This record gives sequence, C-alpha cells and structure tokens, in this order.
Amino acid sequence: MSTRETITQAFRTWIKAYAVPGGTLTDAQVRKANYDMPRPAISYMAVFLAGHGGQTHNDEARHTVVGPDPFVKQQGERFGTAHLHAYGAAAEAWLEDLPATLNDEEQQRIIGALGVTILQPITSIREVPQMRNGVLERHFVQEFPYTYRYVSATIATTPLEEAAITGDLYTTDPTSDTVPLSISVDLT
Repeated sequence: MSTRETITQAFRTWIKAYAVPGGTLTDAQVRKANYDMPRPAISYMAVFLAGHGGQTHNDEARHTVVGPDPFVKQQGERFGTAHLHAYGAAAEAWLEDLPATLNDEEQQRIIGALGVTILQPITSIREVPQMRNGVLERHFVQEFPYTYRYVSATIATTPLEEAAITGDLYTTDPTSDTVPLSISVDLT
C-alpha cells in the first residue's frame, strides 16, 4: 500500500468508527475522493489528501554495516492536510462530531497502528453547495492536518573493509597526560 493509500485508509477508518456516536458508517458512506468512481447515495463523506510529504526538519539517517550489504535508511516525520468532504444533511452532523473524538485513546491506538496522527482541524466547517441536476446539493468541507513517520527505501552503500579510529586519550590535562590510541577493526 502506498503512503497516500495508508493515510487515506487511516482517515476512512477513523470516520467510519467515530462520525456517528454509538454507530458506524459503511465503506460506501466513507470513500476516498476519486473522480472516476460513481457517486454513492446521499449522505456520504469523501477523503481528499490535499498535500502530503511536507518536512519540518532534516531526516535522521540510520547506517547499518552488518552483513555483506551495508545500507542507509533515512526516516523522519512528515505532515500533510486532508480535506474531508461531507455531502448531504446527515453528513454535516458527522463532520461536526469528528473533532471531539481525536483525544479518544482507542481512536489514537487504532489510527496510530497505521502510523498516522490526525490533528485538530485547521478550518471551520465551510458550506460549499453544488448544483446537481438543477438542484442545490448540500456540501461541507473541513481541513485536518496529520503527521506520519516516513522511512525511505534502503540505499545500498559501498561495503567497508576496515573501520579505524585514531587519537589521544588523556586523564586530566590534554597537554601532558596523553595516551596515544589507535583502534582498527577488520570488517571483511
């Protein structure tokens, strides 16, 4: 599953489990935004990832020299924004109820297992009605930021044959109490 699919699935899982207090929604009622799929019956919600892959700081590099093929793995936190689109009068209430569930421990455990953290919305609920077959259809949108842990593909490195460290050790005074040090490790 791609990163985008995993994040979309995390949002869909959250919405299906928590949008209706005491109930659940079906896959047909909570879908990913897809322009090629036929529209389901009203009321329903769609998840649209408006952006992902943003970085706030440099990644951490993990070097591994064990075995015949050393590698480097880069990992770090990424962020993005999802637009939740709610169609129909019932879906507006679903959207209103979701932010209150973000502090629920069970919700954090379920979504956290997918490696995603959904944060409080950064916009209020906006009504953006659409004309469908000559009738104005109720449509609401709210934006939710999220974070996720990114781990890069493995990057092979040139195998090391030897690792060496040289320098001086000292006890209290680096000018008079030095002990030469030389460590060499054969990695072949």
